[in-house]
Amino acid sequence: MKETPKFTFSGYEGPYGLTLTAINGITADWEKDNAYWCIYVNDEMGNYGVSSQSVNDGDTFRFEYTSLDANA
Repeated sequence: MKETPKFTFSGYEGPYGLTLTAINGITADWEKDNAYWCIYVNDEMGNYGVSSQSVNDGDTFRFEYTSLDANA
């Protein structure tokens, strides 16, 4: 049986729920390099923090490191 890697995260509570700042040790720092973790639900950008996002049977979720800085 193949072992699934551990999923770790950290973040802070914001006006839209938990905003992720790091996933599996990779930190997205808006102040440093205009980077953030974007959540996609069924291949559409989520509108809420991860703790406020609704979850329905059959939904798929993807977390994507995104940077607006071309040098990041």
